[in-house]
Amino acid sequence: MRNNRSRPIAVLIATMLMAFSVPTALAVDNQPPIGSHDNVGGAFPGRGECVAAGWAVDPDDPLSRVSVRISVDGDLLTTAVADQFRQDLVDAGVPGDGFSSFYVFMGPLGITFDASHSILIEAQDLQTGDWTQLDGTPNTITCTNVAASYDGNEGTVGRRDCIATGWAADFDTPNGPRVQVRIKVDGKVVAETTADGFRQDVIDAGYPTDGFVGWSVDLFGRVTPRVPHLITAEVRDTGLKKLWLAVPGGPKQLNCLP
Repeated sequence: MRNNRSRPIAVLIATMLMAFSVPTALAVDNQPPIGSHDNVGGAFPGRGECVAAGWAVDPDDPLSRVSVRISVDGDLLTTAVADQFRQDLVDAGVPGDGFSSFYVFMGPLGITFDASHSILIEAQDLQTGDWTQLDGTPNTITCTNVAASYDGNEGTVGRRDCIATGWAADFDTPNGPRVQVRIKVDGKVVAETTADGFRQDVIDAGYPTDGFVGWSVDLFGRVTPRVPHLITAEVRDTGLKKLWLAVPGGPKQLNCLP
């Protein structure tokens, strides 16, 4: 899972616990849940990253699992249980055993693609049943219907392997028109191509496409030989005013030998 958090978890935990701590003389019987709504995929997540994700723990009973509810534009979309394991929660000292995260795909639940939505996530207190907003919620995102992968070479390679390859499709138009892909070397666009090569593995993976979604760009002549370069790929959404989106799998460092 790929998570982009606004603050390190350790800092977040320290802030939360300080906020809910009170002197002994004023101690209360219950503390509300703590947790975070993680911004996965940024403001324009692709088809595979249109998720509601994060973690939630009840400090009064950290080994019990907390329910979360996910609302889109003020309407309840679904509920889930924060019971998936994340090692980074353990490493950061989050109360409990690390089985406190959730990762819910919203596309199959009916969220509209290519439209802006406000996602709100709340956790339910195990003692009172009250709902508490997580840190970082709500998030405003636009889920695009693009799926893609940059699965080309990296490291030190010879002339023949000095290429960038992958696949990309916009499932608003899965069988055409084909999407455009552009390649950047050290942040500068050096090539643009159409994702129209046949990829049987994409069909085998269950994607609803005819398989003509592959792309490949020869980078030799576009990079300086014997110098490491950072290679990134972007795919253009067929809607959303031709928005360019980062292709998962990158960036990759490539050093091409002559």
